Amino acid sequence: MSTMLWNTTVSNYVSAWTVFDMTAAIVLEATRGVRDHQFSFWDAQIWASARMNQIPLVLSEDFQDGANIEGVRFRNPFAPEFDIQKVVG
Repeated sequence: MSTMLWNTTVSNYVSAWTVFDMTAAIVLEATRGVRDHQFSFWDAQIWASARMNQIPLVLSEDFQDGANIEGVRFRNPFAPEFDIQKVVG
């Protein structure tokens, strides 16, 4: 992918989705996620960002499908039984 196309693609994503800032509070919450839930640090950052910004659902293949961890629910969009209509419906 060319640099220009890459830049356009990322710009489109940023325009379509809400992007949250990484704050010190999120980093500290992520360290708690590593300690309490045995997340990798990068997965803990995703969980902490969702939790601190009150995002109830995260679509990711990196977490156990259907897990609900302190108010953040994880769904694997690549799981055979995943149905987006049931998730957003």
